Amino acid sequence: MAKHPVEFVEMHERLRQDTDGIYRRAVLAELESLGSETKRKLDAGVSPDDFKPIAALKAAVDEAKVVVDLAWSALHQAP
Repeated sequence: MAKHPVEFVEMHERLRQDTDGIYRRAVLAELESLGSETKRKLDAGVSPDDFKPIAALKAAVDEAKVVVDLAWSALHQAP
């Protein structure tokens, strides 16, 4: 989980101000790390009761990466 939770509104503002993409890359790296961690857990084998929530977390992390990319791109596309 994130060491420093960020409110969505704060994240939106930071992405808007992130003209060089440094913040975007940092968020994506953190999400990638979390996604890799959850995949390792799934690959190592988990109980049937644990599989569904861990798989849902992995899917949510994958979708969050898409959302961050889309939001950043929408905020920084040329007029």
